[in-house]
Amino acid sequence: MVEGISDHCSLKLKLCNSINIAHTFKYYDMWSKDHKFQTIVREAIHRKKGGTKMLRLLHPLNHLNANRFRDIYTQLEISRAQLENTQGQLHHEPLNEELQAKERAERAKYLDILDSSIMLMRQQSKLEWINSGDHYTKLFFAKMKQRKQANCICSLNDDKGNRIEGFTEVTSLMTEYYKKLIGDQTERRAHISDEIMQAGPGLTTEQQILLCSEVTNKEIKEVFFSIPNEKSRGPDGYSSGFFKAAWQDIGPLVCKAV
Repeated sequence: MVEGISDHCSLKLKLCNSINIAHTFKYYDMWSKDHKFQTIVREAIHRKKGGTKMLRLLHPLNHLNANRFRDIYTQLEISRAQLENTQGQLHHEPLNEELQAKERAERAKYLDILDSSIMLMRQQSKLEWINSGDHYTKLFFAKMKQRKQANCICSLNDDKGNRIEGFTEVTSLMTEYYKKLIGDQTERRAHISDEIMQAGPGLTTEQQILLCSEVTNKEIKEVFFSIPNEKSRGPDGYSSGFFKAAWQDIGPLVCKAV
């Protein structure tokens, strides 16, 4: 296109196709508060079709999150506004039994949503000291943002001291570093000398038998329940909080796998 009498000219831009990044599944502890949670877990693991038992849970749990918990912070603001409005009316009519019952119901609803939002924030920020109080502040959101940024390596120095920046470039640099560190050939190693091993302290017969004994279901449960819910999820998106909440149905499967 020619510019004509204008002192401007058009510019043609070609945009690259956007990359669609699939969102990975992540379990959140607040889901276990829903009265349908146990039923969802039980029905999914007893269903015969749909892949593995844990895979069958993905769709119903995502559906539960979309229907009740997706906009939890917006729900919190709305619930608090409704509660304050009812309390304002109750101040003008303190003997109104209908308003008293409404205030109790809305207070219980608000506290339930508040508890869910705190559980969500604890997992997102991985801060175990968030329990109650003034949760809806910039401090906690700043902590979540800080953690997300800390988990991302934006630049590195190579072996020559050059500064490498960019996600792709840093990934390539780290990959090459560990390739050189590990090597591509298997070196022959000398066998461990039995005389050297016997020279040090050893286990008694009773201790050896104890180590060889089978792990009990009670021990497996104790290990799972000792893991804080705020710890990182597994590759499948499930955290220790899920296994605790659904132990009645999931526990036997976990013990069998172990």
